Amino acid sequence: MRTVGEMKEKKAKDKAAAVVLTALLMGMYYSQLTGFSFGGVSFLYRYLWAAAIVLISLCAVLVTADLRKMVKLSRLALLMCLPHFWTIFISFPIWVTRLNAMEVMRRGFFNELYSIEAVIAMTGCLYMLGEKAIWCNLTAIIIPNALIMVTTVQKSGFSRFFSEMWIAIRTFTAETGPVIREMEIHEMTFALGVYVVFIVISARKIKMTPKTIIFLSGSSFFFLTGFKRIGIMAVAVAILTYVFLDAISRHGKRGKGILIWSGIAAIVVMLLYVAVISMGLLDYIQGQLGIDVMGREHLLEIIRNYYHFGPGYFGYGTGFTIELIYDIRGTGLHNDILMLYIDLGFWGFLVWMTLYFLVRPYLVSRWQGLAGGILAFVYGVYLFVTAATDNTTNYTYVTGTIALLTMAYNLDSGTACREERR
Repeated sequence: MRTVGEMKEKKAKDKAAAVVLTALLMGMYYSQLTGFSFGGVSFLYRYLWAAAIVLISLCAVLVTADLRKMVKLSRLALLMCLPHFWTIFISFPIWVTRLNAMEVMRRGFFNELYSIEAVIAMTGCLYMLGEKAIWCNLTAIIIPNALIMVTTVQKSGFSRFFSEMWIAIRTFTAETGPVIREMEIHEMTFALGVYVVFIVISARKIKMTPKTIIFLSGSSFFFLTGFKRIGIMAVAVAILTYVFLDAISRHGKRGKGILIWSGIAAIVVMLLYVAVISMGLLDYIQGQLGIDVMGREHLLEIIRNYYHFGPGYFGYGTGFTIELIYDIRGTGLHNDILMLYIDLGFWGFLVWMTLYFLVRPYLVSRWQGLAGGILAFVYGVYLFVTAATDNTTNYTYVTGTIALLTMAYNLDSGTACREERR
């Protein structure tokens, strides 16, 4: 049994670790897309911050050697990384067969590597801080948003800032002023969306303290200032999915079966979505409904020349679509579901979705209980609703946040979320 002095020393070390890791996470989020070039290759500062977190957590592992926590987190981290490992694995033979350019291979490989690094960094935070890492990461997202808002308000004034914010909310971003557009911090906004889902579905289990209320208010406020229409829709769909699965899970063993069938349904929806785009039906539906897709229908029309829907399509390897669209338009495709299909081919795409929507929730439910598996599935639903019109599968802030919240469930005594396993 620990003495009072030892407990105080441990608390002091835990606080110091929380401060250091939060500062490093803030650096990672605040740096966004800034970076440098070395040897003709561009590097983003955010990945240096993430690497620092990985190194510090490795040192902590060597000092403390908590084998139980190491095993628990290692298998979860490997599970979070499986889709990215699969993407690299399936892409190598495709790259070689198609003789893809080195730039395509480099970009594709590093995109997956960066996602893996984000997962490992979050694993390190959880090892050192336990479930407190949830709130340290949220703090690290909120503060950069606040700093950007302060800079924006200083230039425009409070009145204009909140006036444009209200107009954007009231018109559902049909009218967006130049001031509020500066708060469209894509990656951090979508990462905050994951937190909004977590907060809403865990509201009854989160211990409400003044500090927690500040966290909840900050995440909700800055999610709204970023105001991504697809993000708001994704939050709504994810919450409705959780309500359905949570209700089903209360009826005993049927819950796991429903979770598996939900995963199969999600995979079918992904395939149907690609099929609809490949046939040009999405353009027709958007035209009939009068939806402004900001010129993306032109990109979808061009990209149809490079793929077809069916089991005979084998893809180009990861990195191909990104490079192609940048050459055409200098931007992303804004449709990561289609990008994954084009890059990985029919069967590669099917395996990727199986890993994400079937294997991940099933194994998490075995290790954390059914409630944990449901959460893993719900976060996946959020990601792929946003991926229908954005590049979120390549957003490492989102990848890391989903991994963090998934792995954190029931990790320790429940400082963040108190719930019994079902």
